[in-house]
Amino acid sequence: MLIECSECGHQISDKATTCPNCGAPVSDGKYDKQQKVFVEETSKDIKIVNIIGAIIATIGMLIIIISLVSLDFYTVWFGFAVLFFGIIVGVVSGVKKWWHHG
Repeated sequence: MLIECSECGHQISDKATTCPNCGAPVSDGKYDKQQKVFVEETSKDIKIVNIIGAIIATIGMLIIIISLVSLDFYTVWFGFAVLFFGIIVGVVSGVKKWWHHG
């Protein structure tokens, strides 16, 4: 569909971003010429909790692997507990991030 350029009156495509005749930006009326972009920042404490959860979960996985190699099955349960705790911390961090950003 063709529309009229608001600057020079030349017929241009409605999909064009600028007029090929005069170079004026095309506005379709839905948006302003400058669109606003909002960036939501995650607070530092949420990021730190997320990193701590990942570290705890990684330590739990290492404990499990070392326990299985050395055939110490009692320590495996401790490793699973640490891994589970790390996952819980990560989930809590994710919920806090979701709640913070709404």
